[in-house]
Amino acid sequence: MKTQVQQIRNYIQGLNPKVSTVSSIGSFVSKMSQQVSDSLLKEVIESLPEGSLAHKIVVDNNSQFSEKQLWVISFELEKNADFCKMVSDFYTEIEARKEFKHIKNSVKKSEKAVRNTAIATNVAVSSEFEIGQTVNHKVWGSVLVSDMDNDTITVIFNGESKKLLKKYAPLTK
Repeated sequence: MKTQVQQIRNYIQGLNPKVSTVSSIGSFVSKMSQQVSDSLLKEVIESLPEGSLAHKIVVDNNSQFSEKQLWVISFELEKNADFCKMVSDFYTEIEARKEFKHIKNSVKKSEKAVRNTAIATNVAVSSEFEIGQTVNHKVWGSVLVSDMDNDTITVIFNGESKKLLKKYAPLTK
């Protein structure tokens, strides 16, 4: 687990907006990155006590912050309980979203495994059918098998011919 100062340090690294480089044009800061940086700068300034070294660093800086400056700011922000709670809540929310995503992916994998098992079972059952045999369709009820090949089975329902993929056809004897 990261210490509070490390979490704060990671949180405020956005004070340095990301610089994108386009080879022939040069480097630039996107509007979005600059807006994030400006918003964070405002939060940090409001959270630092006036007259502190960290406050002076933030107010006087008009370019990128060095690593040392970010650490000085982080140590000063650690003294502000409200700022610490906000950072802690931020990381708690991120972890909760990661856990939710993990659970959601696990459920999807389980559902896929169940579907694949059902499909495999259906293929095994439907391969046992014979032409001329009456079988049950999950939705249509009794149907007559009129033709089959490796992948498909043709059934007659209400006088109409329906061609179905064996692995998806919900048919039973």
